Amino acid sequence: MSGDAEVAREISQDVFLKAFRNLPRFRGEAAFATWLFTIVVTTCRNAAAYNKLRDKHRQAPPRGRDFATEEDPMGSLPDAGPGPAAIVESRETAVLIRTALARTPEEHRRILVLRDVSGFSYDEIAGILRCPVGTVKSRVARARLALREELVRLGYDGPGE
Repeated sequence: MSGDAEVAREISQDVFLKAFRNLPRFRGEAAFATWLFTIVVTTCRNAAAYNKLRDKHRQAPPRGRDFATEEDPMGSLPDAGPGPAAIVESRETAVLIRTALARTPEEHRRILVLRDVSGFSYDEIAGILRCPVGTVKSRVARARLALREELVRLGYDGPGE
């Protein structure tokens, strides 16, 4: 969600510390994963706001984030086939998707990570983001459209080019 491996490591530490400190407050009304991801999303949002404010006060441009050259924290995408051409195409696609995802607004990136990367259901995401399920569905649709448009801008036409 952060787009930066070092920031993600710092956020992970903060998340687990917050979860540990707040574990007595976990009431079990939602799944533990939903409760934990609520902490993750809130911490990511706070970190993004802090970094934006810090960068503004420095009056320097924000650090550039290039997903194409960073190690993928979510693992590599599965190979499309056993041959070398399929492996190369799959890696190029993964780079394009990471780059396009990095260029989408944070709100879109967050919802796509929750739904398409982490595999949370719409109901679980609604609990994490504390909004209605219908809102989650429309945000996912808008985020996927924004990602698709960014992929087209990057020259990606879909599988089997």
